Amino acid sequence: MVSRTVLMALLFAFAISGYPLLAAVVTLAGEPDTRLPSILLRVGVALLGVWVLIANRRSLRMHSLPFTAAMIVFWSMYLFRVVNDAYLEQASLPFDPMALLGMSLLFVLMPTIPVLVGLNPTSTRQAFKALTIVTAIAVVLILIQSADLASQLRDEGATRLELGRLNPISVGNLGGTLLLLCAVGLFRSLGRLGPVSAGLYGLGVIAGAFTMMIAAARGPVVAALLALLVYSMIPIRLGRLLITGAVGLGLAVFVSQSQRFIQAEFEFDLFKRFRDAIEGYSGSAASREASFAGAFEQFLDNPLFGDSIVEKSTQFYPHNSILEALMATGLVGGIAYFVCLALTGIAIIRLLIRQDGYEWLAVLAVYSTVAMQFSGAHFGAGVHWMTMLAVVVTELKMRPFAEADQRRRMRAAVQAQDTGPATPRSLVEKQLMTADKPAPTE
Repeated sequence: MVSRTVLMALLFAFAISGYPLLAAVVTLAGEPDTRLPSILLRVGVALLGVWVLIANRRSLRMHSLPFTAAMIVFWSMYLFRVVNDAYLEQASLPFDPMALLGMSLLFVLMPTIPVLVGLNPTSTRQAFKALTIVTAIAVVLILIQSADLASQLRDEGATRLELGRLNPISVGNLGGTLLLLCAVGLFRSLGRLGPVSAGLYGLGVIAGAFTMMIAAARGPVVAALLALLVYSMIPIRLGRLLITGAVGLGLAVFVSQSQRFIQAEFEFDLFKRFRDAIEGYSGSAASREASFAGAFEQFLDNPLFGDSIVEKSTQFYPHNSILEALMATGLVGGIAYFVCLALTGIAIIRLLIRQDGYEWLAVLAVYSTVAMQFSGAHFGAGVHWMTMLAVVVTELKMRPFAEADQRRRMRAAVQAQDTGPATPRSLVEKQLMTADKPAPTE
């Protein structure tokens, strides 16, 4: 029988990186349509979430009533907005309302709700390993195909690479996820890793950075940089800052040299979209600015309960989770979403300060929250809601153990000052086990 910790690890791995892996495999196999495999995957992940919830029903506790209540308020308002726009007001929507409701359920709520159980030291180690492995396999499969894609796109004047049903932003998010997971794994294990493990983590950092480069998506790059900055600054330690600076310098050199190679081999400029955005020539950036302004105007028109599920000038979601919450749910849902963000931020800081094995979860929560301000919508933001709930619940669930460990360390320090260094527990147990044994005879 599969253990509960393995089930939770599989849920994290396939809810976050399952679809990119599927898209990479299907594209490599030459199948252009991933709709049916995608539906099967999403249904499978949702059923896995139900399995996790059933398997952990006895240990299910309400660890964070404020977050859970705020999440219920927001999603009630959000789903009501979909139903109201589609069926009551019969507004013209660019999406099938049943598809929106199905995505909200399969992509977000069913994988996220089981996280109310929280993670423990065993499940967090297994979840970290499973997610890193699945993400790394997906990245490798994408990189295998990147050279052929670059050759095909070179003559079309493209500025970024995409992989069939996996758009450039999703490719960039996949690379950012691998970079952060491997960076955290490398930093946490410095001095304890063998050369092979350290080398694999280092290759993961490089592969993640390169994947973000070929995707040329601005949001994942900004989100990854901010997540690394938060990780290096909390808690503030000189050694960590120096290591982060060295890694950042190494990545900068790698990115620069990679751009020269790709420019020479494929005549493909990876940095064009970034330069265009800075210089004001980016059409996509201008479109996002227009959608941001339109979403805020719609909120001001109906500030209490929101105005619409889509931004009306572009007939699309505004690619910003905060503006989307205000636009679609007004102050009622918007304040509830802000409560979720605030509680998540507090939990992230506490997990990073404690340094007890959950840093990767906190870093992914920072990354997904920042990335959601550049692209995406709530009905597809499974990673965002899953990591938010996970950090809040896990921090509260493990806080008593962390406080007990801190008290134990303080008592040991006081004992060491009063009576000298405490005898290691393992040595005490060994002495007790051998105390009654007769001395050996010659």
